[in-house]
Amino acid sequence: MEPGVTAKAMVLIALLEGPSYGRRLIETIRRRTANRVRLVEGSLYPALRGLEREGAILGWPAPGARGRPRRYYELSASGLIAAREQRRLLASFGASPALPPPPAVRRAMAGRIQACAELSAFLIELRDKAAG
Repeated sequence: MEPGVTAKAMVLIALLEGPSYGRRLIETIRRRTANRVRLVEGSLYPALRGLEREGAILGWPAPGARGRPRRYYELSASGLIAAREQRRLLASFGASPALPPPPAVRRAMAGRIQACAELSAFLIELRDKAAG
């Protein structure tokens, strides 16, 4: 696998989250890079086919699908090693492949920050009452 921020590298890193399919991978990469990397189908699907040929990922059709089945992909053992290496390489250049956390994680973090702020305000009020 060649070093650098390529479609293949981004797909490998995105698949560290678990099995996925084409359109979801595009969205995952877009979201995780805060819209800085926007893969299109014309670059994603050749990357997926190449990674599958190289043995870095495994693909399978969704069971029970009508028409053209959605194809899911996951990392193979060698793909896991390559994905971790790509993530390490990007981090060594100061880039974080996992830039913003997912929205659910951000909401949970905001909730914890809000709870801490409320607790701080309560403790300050309590201290002032005790001192006054």
